Amino acid sequence: MPLQDIEEFKHRVVVTNIETFRKEGGGFDKLWKNPAFVRRVISITWDEGQCISRWADIRPEYKDVERLRYLLPKDIPFYVTSATLPPLILHDVMDILRIRKDNVHMFQRSNDRPNVHLVVRQMAHPANSFLDLAFLIPEKLPPGFKPPKFLIFFDSIAESIAATKFLRKRLPLELRWMIKWFNVDMSPQFRDDESAKLKQGATWGLCCTDSFGMVSVL
Repeated sequence: MPLQDIEEFKHRVVVTNIETFRKEGGGFDKLWKNPAFVRRVISITWDEGQCISRWADIRPEYKDVERLRYLLPKDIPFYVTSATLPPLILHDVMDILRIRKDNVHMFQRSNDRPNVHLVVRQMAHPANSFLDLAFLIPEKLPPGFKPPKFLIFFDSIAESIAATKFLRKRLPLELRWMIKWFNVDMSPQFRDDESAKLKQGATWGLCCTDSFGMVSVL
């Protein structure tokens, strides 16, 4: 990259994914070796930091990010943000990123919010029947029925699809498209569009995997 182009990065936030970020011989690999670029880097921020630990098995690029710590000057800080970073995962993330325990500043905020309520229900039916989700779509729909927006998280794509089909069967044909599955196999454009539709109320609910955690919906 020519020096005049690097000047464009002087006051920019660069957003990328882990595959591009860590690709050997790629654009970033060359930039880390360019002093003119590195001098302008003020920090590296890892959003959804728990993925560095939890996704390492399915996205092996996460296992190699420690290499970045040796490419950049020691005074460039790493910021790790997450809403789900319990001590065990935090320790693993720090180990992968080679963050020294004696050089850590932690900021923690409560997840107690007026619009968030934690409720635990004992399942009354076999998990693969999905009957415990039936309360979302009543058997006899009242006129103008519209449930509160919902997200249901599953450990596998197959489960999320099966649950979507179960809930759809409880709706008339013309409303079945209001509930959809959402996973990493979908295109980025689809995921962005469906997240926006859920936010707007154009989609009632999504049966998803933790890939939904990579999308911001307010």
